[in-house]
Amino acid sequence: MSGRHRRFIGIFLAAGALILGAGAAGAETEYPVLSQSKGEGVRLREDPSTEAKIVGKVDYETLYAVGETSVNGEVWYEVLHPTQTGTAWIHGKFLDVNYVEDITPAQRLVWKVALTFGDNEARARSLFGRPQKEKRTKTFIEGAGEKLPDVTLTYPTHTAQYVDDILKNVTVAKGTMPFGPFRIGDPASGLADLMGEPEDASEGRWSYELGPVEYLIFTVKDDRIAAMEYSSWFD
Repeated sequence: MSGRHRRFIGIFLAAGALILGAGAAGAETEYPVLSQSKGEGVRLREDPSTEAKIVGKVDYETLYAVGETSVNGEVWYEVLHPTQTGTAWIHGKFLDVNYVEDITPAQRLVWKVALTFGDNEARARSLFGRPQKEKRTKTFIEGAGEKLPDVTLTYPTHTAQYVDDILKNVTVAKGTMPFGPFRIGDPASGLADLMGEPEDASEGRWSYELGPVEYLIFTVKDDRIAAMEYSSWFD
């Protein structure tokens, strides 16, 4: 597994979680969910069929599964394509949707945020087009021992930062863009209902710590959500 994908996994495993996958008796998978392909050279297909066009291959890749279907009694999962902007299909026996255990509501919210705003730069551009502003630099990452590409894209609805092509920060300070189930102006009580009390609620900033370097931060004014942010870094 490449260093890039180890770092990618670190972002989304920090919180842990509980999920009963489609493979468990009587259980259903709630999507999206971070999954992992099983084996080397696993084929990604254009449609859920062994006759469909092959659109890529993966080796023990972490993938976002966004849905499933059954074809002739066999399960197929729809996943975000790891190198293209669309989705692809992978046969159920080659994907582990129980890869992450003990999923919390906060963790699932992070996955939804990544899908909404784009988990990488190419997908962000596919979703939102050309940004109003774009900043490119390189940032030294101690764990990597080198400077990595650091891109910030500013849109009318939000600002997103990608380091080594991984979503590291997204901030919504106005408008109606969804942040999981939340939008600016929603009652702040909904945060506690879904995720419990924040670890820190000082100065009107409700902070939920998903891991040592991963946070969800909500600015609260007059008991309503005024801004929303996801932030993570390399450990």
